[in-house]
Amino acid sequence: TTSVNWVKADLSDPENAGRLVKDAVGEIPIDCLVYNVGIWEQDAFTDLYDFTLSSPAEISTLIQTNITSCILVLQAFIGNLKKSKNGKIILIGSTW
Repeated sequence: TTSVNWVKADLSDPENAGRLVKDAVGEIPIDCLVYNVGIWEQDAFTDLYDFTLSSPAEISTLIQTNITSCILVLQAFIGNLKKSKNGKIILIGSTW
C-alpha cells in the first residue's frame, strides 16, 4: 500500500522544517525518502542574470536552503530509514 502525506515546511528554516515533517511522520519506517528542493537566485533563468551581481546574502540563502536544509532534514529521518529493511534516499535539487 502506498501512502502519500504532504507536509508544508519552509526549507529556508531547516530546523523547524525538519521538526514539522518529523512530527508528521513520527516513528514510521521509511523505505524511500525523496528529498526535492531547489531555489535559485532571483534573476536566474532570465536575461538579467549575472552571478557576479548576486549578493552574499542571496548566495548564503541559496546554500542554506538547498544544502543545509537537506542535511538537517535527512538527519531527522535516519532512525526511520534504519527501521526499513532496505531504506533508500533519493536527492533531487538544483545544487546536487
